[in-house]
Amino acid sequence: PANNTINKVFGCLSIILDVAEESGLMVKNPCKKINILPKTSFKQRDILTKEEIRKLFPTDTENLLKIWDNWENVSLIYLSLSSGMRSGEIRAITWGDIDWINNAVYITKAIKAENILGCTKNGKERPVLPPKKAFVYLQQWKQLSVNNKGTDRVFIGRDGESPVSGQKIRNVLNRALKKLGLY
Repeated sequence: PANNTINKVFGCLSIILDVAEESGLMVKNPCKKINILPKTSFKQRDILTKEEIRKLFPTDTENLLKIWDNWENVSLIYLSLSSGMRSGEIRAITWGDIDWINNAVYITKAIKAENILGCTKNGKERPVLPPKKAFVYLQQWKQLSVNNKGTDRVFIGRDGESPVSGQKIRNVLNRALKKLGLY
């Protein structure tokens, strides 16, 4: 966990032990001798430029598929880059979460550790409005994925049932970046 998270938990523990000390349940709160951790400095994230996005998603299908290999990869990464959805949210979406008429994706769940389906990070459902191009790519992928029996998931793992892994998302993007000399 980040230092800030540890400090918040430590602060709560210290308050509890203060009450225990005041109630006579302990002689001295041991938290008084411990210093809080320094704030974590965040490294700057790499952001793709508009030109790099254009290179990754050319308008002609032949070059697009040379970069991404298939429509699943195209739609997976374009949705990831253009929607603001978290990895676990993308991994959890089903075809039923997609509103084709209003060009929206309804985020109602997320994949957590160990591929467990749970609620979103903040526990709230929300609509996401990706660019129209995302729905063009998703439609291409949907037409090809009709054979994904046993699941309504948009992006599935190698076994044909479990959600796609976060590692696969990273690998697909990194492979495309390398093909274009952007990595």
